[in-house]
Amino acid sequence: DDDDDDEGGLRPLGWGGSKKDLYGGNDDDDDDDELPEDERAERLEAEEAMMLQRSHAARLRAEDFGKIDSAAAARAGSEDAALGRQLDAEMAELPHALRAKGGVRVEEVARDLSGLSEAELARAVQADAPELLTLLTDFQDTMREVRTRVAPVLSAARQRQLPLEGGLKFLE
Repeated sequence: DDDDDDEGGLRPLGWGGSKKDLYGGNDDDDDDDELPEDERAERLEAEEAMMLQRSHAARLRAEDFGKIDSAAAARAGSEDAALGRQLDAEMAELPHALRAKGGVRVEEVARDLSGLSEAELARAVQADAPELLTLLTDFQDTMREVRTRVAPVLSAARQRQLPLEGGLKFLE
């Protein structure tokens, strides 16, 4: 009944199967005129093969693949479980350091940063934790704001001997 669809690409009434078949024409084939005849033929053949594969795949049903033997599936499941238990036993025998690092042992050497210049410290921080430089910049901006806005208000409050209540107590 649907065999006619594969041969001519037309539906029983002669209409295309989708809007894409009716509208748009050769939108994606605009450069076909520039291709040599044999390349154009290969391209059309590949497109036709893909269309046939899609239509064939759309007609497939679960029954087409046959039934899986439930006894064979159970045997495969028990074999997988046995392999899993064996792997767990072998992993338990390994030293903890090897299990935690995926078999690779990494040694960290502590650096003495006390004698480094500011530029060398910045390079060390950039290498170890690059996000700290951004946090340092944010912290410096915040401290600058505290020094220029909050500190003058707090010193004025102290000079006038204002009672430290509410917001002034918070600033203290």
